[in-house]
Amino acid sequence: MAARYEPTAEAMRVGGDWYLVAPLDHPARVGVSVGDVVGHGLPAATVMSKLRSALTAAALTVSDPRARRRCATSSARG
Repeated sequence: MAARYEPTAEAMRVGGDWYLVAPLDHPARVGVSVGDVVGHGLPAATVMSKLRSALTAAALTVSDPRARRRCATSSARG
């Protein structure tokens, strides 16, 4: 799998968009996540990094897809 991110703003080149491919519980399975946090710049990038990290942790530790989403949402809220 290959991907390339091209931000629209050139100033800081940071924002709230992300894509993630993470291994799941079986070697032949991966989880794909794509997201966009509302906002621009460092504040959006901060929220995005929390959500992306929470989703990665959930993908590695929780087997049920719905439970992964609940885990990531709960973690992101603090």
